[in-house]
Amino acid sequence: MSSPLLKEKRISEISRGFASDPQSVSQPMSVEGAIKASALLVIIMAVSAAVSWLYLAAIPFLFPVSLLAGLVLLAVTLMKPKMSPTLAPVYAVCEGMVLGFISRLFEDAYSGIVLQALGATVAVFMAAFTLYSTGVIKVTARMRSTIVLVTAGVALFYLVALVASFFGVQFSVMHSSSLASIGFSVMVSFLAASSLLLDFDSIERGARETHPKYMEWYYGLGLLVSIVWLYLEILRLLAKSKRRN
Repeated sequence: MSSPLLKEKRISEISRGFASDPQSVSQPMSVEGAIKASALLVIIMAVSAAVSWLYLAAIPFLFPVSLLAGLVLLAVTLMKPKMSPTLAPVYAVCEGMVLGFISRLFEDAYSGIVLQALGATVAVFMAAFTLYSTGVIKVTARMRSTIVLVTAGVALFYLVALVASFFGVQFSVMHSSSLASIGFSVMVSFLAASSLLLDFDSIERGARETHPKYMEWYYGLGLLVSIVWLYLEILRLLAKSKRRN
């Protein structure tokens, strides 16, 4: 789902502690630093995903271990932003392990789908970045609250669907290749793309408000989570389309 690290309420809570943090004045974060941190995290995740793609089938227990470890690391980083320079790279390794395994499953089922999903993710990311950086799209308070609210609704729906699956109940809009299901995936993919705009805006505001240097990794990790969410939603959308064809 979209990055919980960059949600408005949590950022506000963290920001209140910066007034007593001397590093927020002596070593403030920058947009460039956050971009570099994000890029490094993506590279780490990509390398980890490649290793997982090649070798995780031989050691499948690493998938649940990496998934659980990633969730724990994300939760700890959310509570302890100062630890993000250390925890974010480790999370990227875990996330890469999970993505490599999932991507390999999709690729085995639909040849060429991973490359298509990667290309689409890069294209959407660049489009979102261009629209934001050129001012074509401006993140307003209403836009932010709407995206956060809809994202929370989708997250709740996913949670209900997951619990229902334990009892043998499947929601067709989640897994079928019907037009309604494809439309749902298009909507969620658009929502994931919109979350990137919120991440860009949060990074800019963090630099403008002189958040501490370590927050570059916190914001970078938040952006990484949104990118992963977008990639997975595009992957699901392409799989549904291929099943329909």
